[in-house]
Amino acid sequence: GAQNISSILVNSGVATPDMVGSCAGTRWGASWGGTSGCILNPWNDQIIVGSQYGWAGFPSKTNRFEMQIDESKFAVPCAALLGSLVPQAAAAGLVEYYDGSTTSTASTSAAASTYAGCNGGNYLGLQFQL
Repeated sequence: GAQNISSILVNSGVATPDMVGSCAGTRWGASWGGTSGCILNPWNDQIIVGSQYGWAGFPSKTNRFEMQIDESKFAVPCAALLGSLVPQAAAAGLVEYYDGSTTSTASTSAAASTYAGCNGGNYLGLQFQL
C-alpha cells in the first residue's frame, strides 16, 4: 500500500514498549500495526510510519510519520488547537496537516485566523518528515 513500515518498527522492537499498545479503536487499526500492537501517541491514537505515504487522493510523500489525534480528545476547538500547534510544530519538522477535509502545508508564520477548524473528518493528522 503506502510502504507501511509501522509493523516493522513494532515487530522488530524499534518502537519502545511504552509506545506500543492495542490497535482497538484506532483509526487504521491493525493494518498499520504489528504483531504486538500499534504505535500510539500520548492521546492513545496511532502514529503511522511510511517510507512513502500520502493521504488518499494526494501524491505520495517520502519518509514521513503521521501522528493522529481524534477530535473528541481536543480540550479546545480544533481551530484554536491548529492556530497554536501548527506554527510551533512547523519549526520542529511538521510539514503537512490534514484537518478532516483539507491537506495544508505547515508554516511557522501562518496567522491563527487561517485555520478554519476540523471539517468532519473526526481526526487531525500531523505529518512530520523523517
